[in-house]
Amino acid sequence: MRRIIILMLLGVFALAPPALATGIFVYFNDGAIKNVDGTRTLSDGDYHNYKNKLEFFHNTLPAPNSSAGRLSDSFVRPNYTHVGGQHTYGLSTLSGGTLQVRVWEGAVAPSSAGNNYYGKTSHPIASGTTLPYDWVISNLRTEYKADVPYAPTVGTISESMVRVGDDLELTLTIPVNYNENGTDGKREITGRSLEIEFPDGSTDTRAGSSTTLRDTPAGTYRFTPIATNWYGSTRGTAVSYTTLGLGAAGPETITINFVKPSDDLGVNPFSFPFANLTDPAGLVNLKQLIEAVNSEAGANVVTVAGWWDHDRQQPTGYVISYNSETLNDFGSFYTAGEAPANPADVTLVKDRPYQISVLSAASIDLTGTR
Repeated sequence: MRRIIILMLLGVFALAPPALATGIFVYFNDGAIKNVDGTRTLSDGDYHNYKNKLEFFHNTLPAPNSSAGRLSDSFVRPNYTHVGGQHTYGLSTLSGGTLQVRVWEGAVAPSSAGNNYYGKTSHPIASGTTLPYDWVISNLRTEYKADVPYAPTVGTISESMVRVGDDLELTLTIPVNYNENGTDGKREITGRSLEIEFPDGSTDTRAGSSTTLRDTPAGTYRFTPIATNWYGSTRGTAVSYTTLGLGAAGPETITINFVKPSDDLGVNPFSFPFANLTDPAGLVNLKQLIEAVNSEAGANVVTVAGWWDHDRQQPTGYVISYNSETLNDFGSFYTAGEAPANPADVTLVKDRPYQISVLSAASIDLTGTR
Protein backbone atom coordinates (compact mmCIF):
# COMPACT_ATOMS: atom_id res chain seq x y z
CA MET A 1 0.00 0.00 0.00
CA ARG A 2 2.82 2.37 0.91
CA ARG A 3 4.44 1.75 -2.48
CA ILE A 4 1.16 2.55 -4.25
CA ILE A 5 0.82 5.86 -2.37
CA ILE A 6 4.39 6.88 -3.27
CA LEU A 7 3.78 6.10 -6.94
CA MET A 8 0.56 8.12 -6.88
CA LEU A 9 2.36 11.13 -5.37
CA LEU A 10 5.09 10.90 -7.99
CA GLY A 11 2.40 10.90 -10.66
CA VAL A 12 0.83 14.02 -9.21
CA PHE A 13 4.22 15.78 -9.16
CA ALA A 14 4.85 14.78 -12.76
CA LEU A 15 1.55 16.29 -13.86
CA ALA A 16 2.03 19.51 -11.91
CA PRO A 17 3.30 22.57 -13.88
CA PRO A 18 6.95 23.50 -13.31
CA ALA A 19 7.68 26.21 -10.78
CA LEU A 20 8.22 29.61 -12.36
CA ALA A 21 11.65 31.24 -12.07
CA THR A 22 11.45 34.86 -13.15
CA GLY A 23 12.95 38.25 -12.49
CA ILE A 24 16.37 39.86 -12.41
CA PHE A 25 19.28 40.32 -10.04
CA VAL A 26 20.91 43.74 -10.37
CA TYR A 27 24.47 44.15 -9.10
CA PHE A 28 26.02 47.58 -8.64
CA ASN A 29 29.75 47.34 -8.07
CA ASP A 30 31.17 49.71 -5.48
CA GLY A 31 31.80 53.04 -7.19
CA ALA A 32 29.72 52.09 -10.25
CA ILE A 33 27.86 55.40 -10.43
CA LYS A 34 29.99 58.26 -11.71
CA ASN A 35 29.45 61.90 -12.53
CA VAL A 36 29.09 63.47 -15.98
CA ASP A 37 32.85 63.52 -16.52
CA GLY A 38 33.22 59.82 -15.67
CA THR A 39 35.25 60.51 -12.55
CA ARG A 40 34.27 58.94 -9.24
CA THR A 41 32.75 61.76 -7.19
CA LEU A 42 29.40 60.25 -6.17
CA SER A 43 28.89 58.39 -2.91
CA ASP A 44 27.45 54.87 -2.82
CA GLY A 45 25.50 55.99 0.24
CA ASP A 46 23.37 58.24 -1.99
CA TYR A 47 22.10 55.25 -3.97
CA HIS A 48 21.94 52.24 -1.63
CA ASN A 49 19.83 50.91 -0.04
CA TYR A 50 17.44 52.20 -2.77
CA LYS A 51 17.82 55.83 -1.80
CA ASN A 52 15.94 58.55 -3.62
CA LYS A 53 18.67 59.18 -6.20
CA LEU A 54 18.34 55.62 -7.55
CA GLU A 55 15.14 54.81 -9.43
CA PHE A 56 13.81 51.51 -10.84
CA PHE A 57 10.92 51.38 -13.33
CA HIS A 58 9.22 48.38 -14.90
CA ASN A 59 9.05 48.72 -18.72
CA THR A 60 8.45 52.46 -19.10
CA LEU A 61 10.99 55.14 -18.19
CA PRO A 62 9.23 58.44 -17.55
CA ALA A 63 10.46 61.83 -18.67
CA PRO A 64 13.29 63.27 -16.57
CA ASN A 65 10.89 65.74 -14.97
CA SER A 66 8.81 62.89 -13.54
CA SER A 67 9.21 59.82 -11.30
CA ALA A 68 5.82 58.37 -12.21
CA GLY A 69 5.85 54.56 -12.00
CA ARG A 70 8.96 54.29 -9.82
CA LEU A 71 9.04 50.93 -8.05
CA SER A 72 8.22 51.56 -4.41
CA ASP A 73 10.69 51.42 -1.53
CA SER A 74 8.61 48.73 0.18
CA PHE A 75 8.91 46.55 -2.95
CA VAL A 76 12.64 47.02 -3.62
CA ARG A 77 14.37 47.53 -0.26
CA PRO A 78 13.61 44.11 1.30
CA ASN A 79 15.48 42.58 -1.67
CA TYR A 80 18.72 44.57 -1.10
CA THR A 81 22.03 43.15 0.09
CA HIS A 82 25.62 44.40 0.08
CA VAL A 83 28.17 41.59 -0.13
CA GLY A 84 31.72 41.51 -1.48
CA GLY A 85 31.71 45.02 -2.92
CA GLN A 86 28.40 44.61 -4.74
CA HIS A 87 25.06 46.24 -3.97
CA THR A 88 22.51 43.63 -5.03
CA TYR A 89 18.78 43.95 -5.72
CA GLY A 90 17.10 40.57 -6.15
CA LEU A 91 13.89 41.46 -7.99
CA SER A 92 12.73 37.91 -8.56
CA THR A 93 9.02 38.73 -8.38
CA LEU A 94 9.12 40.79 -11.56
CA SER A 95 8.20 38.81 -14.67
CA GLY A 96 9.12 39.77 -18.20
CA GLY A 97 9.51 43.17 -19.77
CA THR A 98 12.38 45.54 -19.07
CA LEU A 99 13.92 46.98 -15.95
CA GLN A 100 14.72 50.67 -16.43
CA VAL A 101 17.34 52.19 -14.12
CA ARG A 102 17.89 55.90 -13.62
CA VAL A 103 20.30 57.66 -11.25
CA TRP A 104 20.61 61.32 -10.35
CA GLU A 105 23.50 63.55 -9.37
CA GLY A 106 21.50 66.60 -8.35
CA ALA A 107 17.82 67.02 -7.51
CA VAL A 108 15.66 64.10 -8.65
CA ALA A 109 13.25 64.64 -11.58
CA PRO A 110 13.38 68.46 -11.51
CA SER A 111 10.29 70.17 -12.89
CA SER A 112 12.36 73.01 -14.36
CA ALA A 113 15.76 73.21 -16.00
CA GLY A 114 18.72 73.31 -13.65
CA ASN A 115 22.09 71.90 -12.74
CA ASN A 116 20.78 68.33 -12.49
CA TYR A 117 22.38 65.36 -14.23
CA TYR A 118 21.07 61.85 -14.71
CA GLY A 119 22.17 58.52 -16.13
CA LYS A 120 20.02 55.72 -17.45
CA THR A 121 20.29 52.13 -18.60
CA SER A 122 18.02 49.09 -19.03
CA HIS A 123 17.98 45.29 -19.19
CA PRO A 124 15.40 42.57 -20.01
CA ILE A 125 13.71 40.68 -17.16
CA ALA A 126 13.35 36.90 -17.19
CA SER A 127 9.89 35.37 -17.43
CA GLY A 128 8.22 31.96 -17.42
CA THR A 129 10.60 29.16 -16.46
CA THR A 130 13.73 31.19 -17.27
CA LEU A 131 16.09 31.68 -14.34
CA PRO A 132 16.45 35.28 -13.18
CA TYR A 133 18.93 37.26 -15.24
CA ASP A 134 22.13 38.54 -13.63
CA TRP A 135 22.91 42.14 -14.55
CA VAL A 136 26.15 43.73 -13.36
CA ILE A 137 26.45 47.53 -13.55
CA SER A 138 30.02 48.76 -13.18
CA ASN A 139 30.02 52.15 -14.91
CA LEU A 140 26.85 54.22 -15.05
CA ARG A 141 27.53 57.90 -15.72
CA THR A 142 25.13 60.74 -15.04
CA GLU A 143 25.89 62.03 -18.54
CA TYR A 144 22.52 63.65 -19.34
CA LYS A 145 21.56 67.13 -18.18
CA ALA A 146 17.99 68.01 -17.31
CA ASP A 147 17.99 71.21 -19.32
CA VAL A 148 16.69 72.81 -22.50
CA PRO A 149 18.10 71.41 -25.78
CA TYR A 150 21.26 72.51 -27.50
CA ALA A 151 20.72 74.64 -30.61
CA PRO A 152 19.74 72.58 -33.69
CA THR A 153 20.95 73.33 -37.21
CA VAL A 154 19.51 73.32 -40.71
CA GLY A 155 20.99 70.48 -42.77
CA THR A 156 21.69 70.42 -46.49
CA ILE A 157 18.67 71.78 -48.37
CA SER A 158 17.70 69.92 -51.53
CA GLU A 159 15.78 71.55 -54.37
CA SER A 160 14.11 69.79 -57.27
CA MET A 161 11.57 70.36 -60.00
CA VAL A 162 8.97 67.58 -59.75
CA ARG A 163 6.84 66.90 -62.80
CA VAL A 164 3.14 66.65 -61.98
CA GLY A 165 1.21 66.05 -65.18
CA ASP A 166 2.40 68.69 -67.64
CA ASP A 167 3.66 71.02 -64.91
CA LEU A 168 6.91 71.33 -62.99
CA GLU A 169 6.47 71.96 -59.26
CA LEU A 170 9.27 73.42 -57.16
CA THR A 171 10.01 71.13 -54.21
CA LEU A 172 12.29 71.93 -51.24
CA THR A 173 13.37 69.48 -48.53
CA ILE A 174 14.85 71.01 -45.37
CA PRO A 175 16.26 68.73 -42.64
CA VAL A 176 16.61 69.80 -39.01
CA ASN A 177 19.73 68.27 -37.44
CA TYR A 178 20.26 67.81 -33.70
CA ASN A 179 23.29 66.56 -31.78
CA GLU A 180 22.57 65.68 -28.15
CA ASN A 181 26.29 65.86 -27.32
CA GLY A 182 27.55 69.23 -26.20
CA THR A 183 29.86 71.03 -23.82
CA ASP A 184 27.71 70.43 -20.75
CA GLY A 185 26.35 66.89 -20.78
CA LYS A 186 24.02 65.23 -23.26
CA ARG A 187 20.57 66.77 -23.68
CA GLU A 188 17.65 64.75 -24.94
CA ILE A 189 14.87 66.14 -27.10
CA THR A 190 11.25 65.21 -27.68
CA GLY A 191 10.89 66.80 -31.09
CA ARG A 192 12.18 69.05 -33.86
CA SER A 193 10.43 71.68 -35.94
CA LEU A 194 11.14 74.28 -38.59
CA GLU A 195 9.96 77.87 -38.72
CA ILE A 196 9.55 78.95 -42.35
CA GLU A 197 9.43 82.48 -43.70
CA PHE A 198 8.20 82.38 -47.29
CA PRO A 199 9.26 84.79 -50.06
CA ASP A 200 6.06 86.83 -49.58
CA GLY A 201 6.82 87.33 -45.85
CA SER A 202 4.24 84.86 -44.51
CA THR A 203 5.38 82.34 -41.90
CA ASP A 204 4.57 78.81 -40.83
CA THR A 205 6.02 76.23 -38.43
CA ARG A 206 6.19 72.55 -39.37
CA ALA A 207 6.97 69.72 -36.94
CA GLY A 208 9.36 66.91 -37.80
CA SER A 209 13.01 66.16 -38.40
CA SER A 210 12.61 67.02 -42.09
CA THR A 211 10.15 69.30 -43.88
CA THR A 212 9.23 69.08 -47.56
CA LEU A 213 7.61 72.03 -49.30
CA ARG A 214 5.82 70.93 -52.46
CA ASP A 215 4.67 73.25 -55.24
CA THR A 216 6.17 76.15 -53.33
CA PRO A 217 6.98 79.56 -54.88
CA ALA A 218 10.47 80.49 -56.05
CA GLY A 219 12.33 83.18 -54.17
CA THR A 220 14.22 83.71 -50.92
CA TYR A 221 13.23 81.70 -47.84
CA ARG A 222 14.37 81.94 -44.23
CA PHE A 223 14.47 78.71 -42.21
CA THR A 224 14.89 78.59 -38.41
CA PRO A 225 15.37 75.16 -36.77
CA ILE A 226 13.85 74.48 -33.33
CA ALA A 227 14.52 71.65 -30.84
CA THR A 228 12.11 70.92 -27.96
CA ASN A 229 12.15 68.82 -24.79
CA TRP A 230 10.43 68.73 -21.39
CA TYR A 231 12.18 71.92 -20.27
CA GLY A 232 11.58 74.19 -23.23
CA SER A 233 12.65 74.92 -26.80
CA THR A 234 15.86 76.22 -28.35
CA ARG A 235 16.06 78.04 -31.68
CA GLY A 236 19.03 77.51 -33.94
CA THR A 237 20.60 79.98 -36.36
CA ALA A 238 18.28 81.05 -39.18
CA VAL A 239 19.40 80.15 -42.70
CA SER A 240 18.45 82.11 -45.84
CA TYR A 241 17.96 80.14 -49.03
CA THR A 242 17.26 81.48 -52.53
CA THR A 243 15.75 79.00 -54.95
CA LEU A 244 16.72 78.47 -58.54
CA GLY A 245 13.07 77.76 -59.25
CA LEU A 246 11.92 77.38 -62.84
CA GLY A 247 15.04 79.24 -63.86
CA ALA A 248 17.03 76.10 -63.05
CA ALA A 249 16.59 75.06 -66.68
CA GLY A 250 18.33 78.24 -67.88
CA PRO A 251 21.99 79.25 -67.71
CA GLU A 252 23.66 80.17 -64.44
CA THR A 253 27.13 81.42 -63.58
CA ILE A 254 29.44 80.11 -60.89
CA THR A 255 32.92 81.18 -59.82
CA ILE A 256 35.58 78.59 -58.98
CA ASN A 257 38.36 79.99 -56.82
CA PHE A 258 41.77 78.32 -56.76
CA VAL A 259 43.88 79.20 -53.72
CA LYS A 260 47.59 78.84 -52.97
CA PRO A 261 48.45 79.53 -49.32
CA SER A 262 52.06 80.28 -48.52
CA ASP A 263 54.22 77.14 -48.14
CA ASP A 264 51.29 74.94 -49.18
CA LEU A 265 50.55 72.79 -52.22
CA GLY A 266 47.69 74.82 -53.63
CA VAL A 267 45.50 71.75 -54.15
CA ASN A 268 41.91 72.64 -55.10
CA PRO A 269 39.22 69.96 -55.52
CA PHE A 270 35.99 70.99 -57.25
CA SER A 271 33.06 69.42 -59.05
CA PHE A 272 32.41 70.44 -62.65
CA PRO A 273 28.78 71.57 -62.49
CA PHE A 274 27.45 71.85 -66.04
CA ALA A 275 26.21 69.45 -68.67
CA ASN A 276 26.38 72.27 -71.23
CA LEU A 277 28.95 75.05 -70.82
CA THR A 278 28.11 78.24 -72.73
CA ASP A 279 30.88 80.55 -71.45
CA PRO A 280 33.80 80.24 -72.06
CA ALA A 281 32.36 79.12 -75.36
CA GLY A 282 33.71 75.88 -76.75
CA LEU A 283 35.37 74.75 -73.51
CA VAL A 284 34.74 71.01 -73.45
CA ASN A 285 37.99 69.29 -72.38
CA LEU A 286 40.54 69.38 -69.56
CA LYS A 287 43.29 71.07 -71.59
CA GLN A 288 40.96 73.93 -72.51
CA LEU A 289 40.07 74.31 -68.80
CA ILE A 290 43.78 74.51 -67.89
CA GLU A 291 44.27 77.13 -70.60
CA ALA A 292 41.27 79.11 -69.38
CA VAL A 293 42.50 79.19 -65.76
CA ASN A 294 45.96 80.32 -66.91
CA SER A 295 44.42 82.99 -69.13
CA GLU A 296 42.27 84.37 -66.29
CA ALA A 297 45.35 84.44 -64.02
CA GLY A 298 47.54 86.01 -66.70
CA ALA A 299 50.29 83.45 -66.03
CA ASN A 300 51.03 79.73 -66.22
CA VAL A 301 49.75 78.92 -62.73
CA VAL A 302 48.31 75.40 -63.22
CA THR A 303 50.86 72.71 -62.29
CA VAL A 304 48.64 69.64 -61.76
CA ALA A 305 45.23 68.73 -63.16
CA GLY A 306 43.44 65.45 -62.60
CA TRP A 307 40.51 63.51 -61.23
CA TRP A 308 39.68 60.36 -59.30
CA ASP A 309 39.14 57.34 -61.53
CA HIS A 310 36.16 55.72 -59.82
CA ASP A 311 36.29 52.47 -61.81
CA ARG A 312 40.02 51.86 -61.29
CA GLN A 313 40.04 53.46 -57.82
CA GLN A 314 43.15 55.54 -58.48
CA PRO A 315 44.17 59.18 -59.00
CA THR A 316 44.46 60.08 -62.68
CA GLY A 317 45.73 63.19 -64.44
CA TYR A 318 48.76 65.29 -65.35
CA VAL A 319 51.78 67.05 -63.95
CA ILE A 320 52.35 70.04 -66.24
CA SER A 321 55.59 71.75 -67.30
CA TYR A 322 55.99 74.86 -69.47
CA ASN A 323 58.62 75.78 -72.07
CA SER A 324 58.61 79.46 -71.15
CA GLU A 325 56.64 82.16 -69.36
CA THR A 326 54.58 82.68 -72.50
CA LEU A 327 50.94 81.99 -71.68
CA ASN A 328 50.02 78.34 -72.26
CA ASP A 329 53.39 77.46 -73.80
CA PHE A 330 53.18 73.87 -72.63
CA GLY A 331 56.24 71.67 -72.40
CA SER A 332 55.18 68.22 -71.22
CA PHE A 333 52.14 66.53 -69.69
CA TYR A 334 53.39 63.80 -67.35
CA THR A 335 50.57 61.30 -66.94
CA ALA A 336 49.37 59.53 -63.80
CA GLY A 337 47.03 56.55 -63.73
CA GLU A 338 45.36 55.71 -67.02
CA ALA A 339 45.23 59.28 -68.35
CA PRO A 340 45.58 59.66 -72.13
CA ALA A 341 48.76 61.38 -73.34
CA ASN A 342 46.98 64.62 -74.19
CA PRO A 343 44.51 66.30 -71.75
CA ALA A 344 42.67 67.56 -74.83
CA ASP A 345 41.34 63.99 -75.09
CA VAL A 346 39.73 64.22 -71.62
CA THR A 347 36.14 65.43 -71.99
CA LEU A 348 34.81 67.34 -68.99
CA VAL A 349 31.99 65.39 -67.30
CA LYS A 350 29.21 66.98 -65.26
CA ASP A 351 29.50 66.37 -61.49
CA ARG A 352 32.85 64.58 -61.81
CA PRO A 353 35.23 65.74 -59.04
CA TYR A 354 38.39 67.31 -60.46
CA GLN A 355 41.50 68.69 -58.82
CA ILE A 356 43.76 71.53 -59.92
CA SER A 357 46.95 72.70 -58.21
CA VAL A 358 48.15 76.25 -58.76
CA LEU A 359 51.31 78.27 -58.11
CA SER A 360 49.30 81.35 -57.16
CA ALA A 361 45.67 82.28 -56.54
CA ALA A 362 43.37 82.22 -59.58
CA SER A 363 39.67 82.02 -60.41
CA ILE A 364 37.39 81.36 -63.35
CA ASP A 365 33.74 82.10 -64.12
CA LEU A 366 31.75 79.35 -65.80
CA THR A 367 28.29 79.81 -67.30
CA GLY A 368 26.11 76.95 -68.40
CA THR A 369 23.12 74.74 -67.74
CA ARG A 370 22.89 71.73 -65.53
